[in-house]
Formats: sequence, structure tokens, C-alpha cells
Amino acid sequence: MSNKRKATWDRLKQQMANKRTAPDANRKAKGSSAPHEIIVQRLASEPDNKQTFRPVQPREFVDFPYEDLSLANLKKACAAHFALPAMTCDVLVSNKGPSATNIKQIPHRKDKVYLVRFVVGQEDNSVSSVYPGQDCSVTSVFDTNSSRRSNTQSEKRYSPSSGPMEPKGTYKRPSMDTQFPASVSIDALLKAGKLVKPKLKNKVTLTFEEFDVATQKWTDMVEVVCNVEKEKFASGGFRDAYNATLTSNSVTEHLGNKWVVKLYNAKAVASITGAMQTTVENHCRKQVQMHAVARHVTKKFKSLLPREFGECFQYNRCYYTTIDGQPATIEEFVPGSFVKLINNNGIIIPVPDDDDDFKELLQKAECLVHHSYQSSNTKFMLLDIQGMGYKLFDPEIATKEVLDVESNEVYFCCGNCSSVGIDAFLATHKCNKFCGMMKLAENKMFIEVD
Repeated sequence: MSNKRKATWDRLKQQMANKRTAPDANRKAKGSSAPHEIIVQRLASEPDNKQTFRPVQPREFVDFPYEDLSLANLKKACAAHFALPAMTCDVLVSNKGPSATNIKQIPHRKDKVYLVRFVVGQEDNSVSSVYPGQDCSVTSVFDTNSSRRSNTQSEKRYSPSSGPMEPKGTYKRPSMDTQFPASVSIDALLKAGKLVKPKLKNKVTLTFEEFDVATQKWTDMVEVVCNVEKEKFASGGFRDAYNATLTSNSVTEHLGNKWVVKLYNAKAVASITGAMQTTVENHCRKQVQMHAVARHVTKKFKSLLPREFGECFQYNRCYYTTIDGQPATIEEFVPGSFVKLINNNGIIIPVPDDDDDFKELLQKAECLVHHSYQSSNTKFMLLDIQGMGYKLFDPEIATKEVLDVESNEVYFCCGNCSSVGIDAFLATHKCNKFCGMMKLAENKMFIEVD
């Protein structure tokens, strides 16, 4: 082979080698766990009458050019794909909510689909508020501070002839209310033409009394000033619920401003003073004590979970107080769509068809109940599992023995169904994969129903 031909072949080989080893703009750094693209299901911005966010279009592949799979980057990628402001993107844990605040809250789904919706006017400081692809010298969803590998976007935004980039401190975010006005019905607009009276509120000073399970003592945790609405917003079999808002001076890092005051209705008072033969104050305090036990059991349960279990339940905080001389509980307000999983009588709520999220939630709830029974040496069982997804409230505890032998006092509260509730749960609870993860003893009382 002539030297000229050999040189040509060598040059061609080198070109091919360079082509194979050339850096790929779309290739992620070695060791990155983030995918190149994700599957996204866009949902309606508002839930339907069943409190479910319905799909508005088919699932789509969305390019994910970031090194880290974080919630902020997930929102940026979705915003860029749908050509909407990143600040309006909301990632949901399930099609019934709630909104995720970090990537770890999103459960591992077999289909690996991320559920997103876009809410007009939503504030989110964790991601950019500028439109995807907007030519802005300060920030955008293609910001140079993001984890993108390529800096070509920022290079295009700046040139020596255009002068220095404007500092971030002087940039003003565009008004979303002007550019994306919220959709308001004609009827609502007309109603605004008539006087809308504010809800009547009662400004009171309340003392939050906390019960400590470990020390078995009551302590005055804090004294707050709050506005309690005079009109109840919900009623149960025994109690009425009223919205309460703490004044700005009472709000702290550990105390939010939204709370719920619950007062016993006339029927409950009659049952407490009659059948239970106790006072409303004593029963109300036992209600808080029971809540503290449920919160403790659930925290202990959570501390034992393996990583593959995923998200776990937690109970809101609940305190004893008095309002206008009436014993009451005051509890953290929990936003979201209410769901009951297991009744206080031990009956398990049937799983709706084609609702995998509810099925997983219910299986975890059954596992929690099973654990409470086993960890208490079969002396009691945590029941009445209900709340907003994984945020629970208003528990009931069924005890093996209804009365304390020494004092002849009924354990816990009126909702204690004792062995009736325990047996009903055990008869219908079939151990699932989460029970297996927790290494719970197999429930041999389960009765298969055709």
C-alpha cells in the first residue's frame, strides 16, 4: 500500500474514532441516576365531584436533560415540554392528591408515570417563574444555575455588544394574575355584585394542653390568640368542627395558622354523661390521650419501616383546650381530600375498581392496624384509619378488655368497639406485601369470602 493511501486510511480511522468518543450534549454525567426522559400524565387543574384529578390528554414522553431527579427539575422539564410557566406546575402524589413538596414523597409506581397539573397563579419559589425558552438575561427554566450540562442557552442570551447582564436583584417577576387570569364563572361574577358578608368569628385566647404518653403528664404547651368561626364547617356523629385561625403574633415555626376546634354535640354529651358515666372534660382529655397513643404507635411503626415500604402515615397534632367554658380539642388543619380506609368497628373499606393508589393506601393502613395489634401483644388495635391520604386524624382504639379491672373505667372513648372491632378486622384482613416487609405474623383468623 502506498504511503499516500495509508495516510488516507489512517486519517479516516482517526475521524471514526473521534466520532465515537466525541462528547454527547445529551449524555448525562457518569454515575447520574436521572433518566433521559420521563413519562408524564397531565391532569386537570381542579378535581371532579369525586375529588379526583382526571387526565386531560394522553401520557407523553418528556425530555429530562438534568443530572438530578429532583422535584424542581421535574417541574422545569414538564413546564418546558408543555410550554407553560414552571411556577404553575404542581406534581401530585396520586390522582387524588396531595401535592408533593419533595421528590421522596412521590411513590414508586410500576408504570413510572409522573402526575402533573398546571395551576394558574401558583407560587413556587423552588423553580423559575419565567416562561420556558424566554430570552431573559437573568433566569429561565434553562438557567445557567440549573444542573443542565449545556451552557449554550446562556451564551446566546449574552453578547459583548449587549452590555453586562442585569443583576438578579433588579429583576421583577412578571405578574401571573395579569397574564393568566383565573377562570371565574359568570354566576360568580354576578354574585360579587351583591354584598358578601364575612363569616362571624369569635376572637378568643386558648391554652394548648399537651399529653405526654411517656411521662403520663399534662403540660400547658402554649397560649394563643385565634379567631374561631361561629358557624361549623363539618359535623360527625359526636362532634362539630369549626375553623380556627391563629393571629400573626401567635404563629410560630412549629405552630401554623390553620387549626380545627372540635366540640361535642348534644347527643354526644348525653352519651358521655349517661352511658359512659363521666364528664365531658374527662372524655375530651381521654380523646387527646388516645390521639397521643395513636400518634406514638404510628411513629414507632414508621421508624421500623424498610426503604421499599415507601411513604408512611402520620397523625396531626391534637391538644386539649376550652372555649367559652366548653371542653374541646384543637387540632392541626389537614388540607386535601378526605378518605376513610378502616372503620372503628374493624370493617375494611372496599377498594374502588381501577384505583391502584387507593389499593396501596389501604394495604398500608391494614399493615399499620396489624402492627398495632401485634406490637401491643394483642391488647389493643388502632382503628378508624381516616384522613387526607397519609395525613391521619380522629383515630379510635379498640381494646381487648373494655374495662380496667381495678377502676372499672372504660378504656379510651365511646368509639371503643373492643373485641367486636378487633375480630371484625382480623376476619377480613388478608396479609399483603407490606405485612411481609414488616415481618408481621400471618393473620390466621382471615376468612376467605367467595
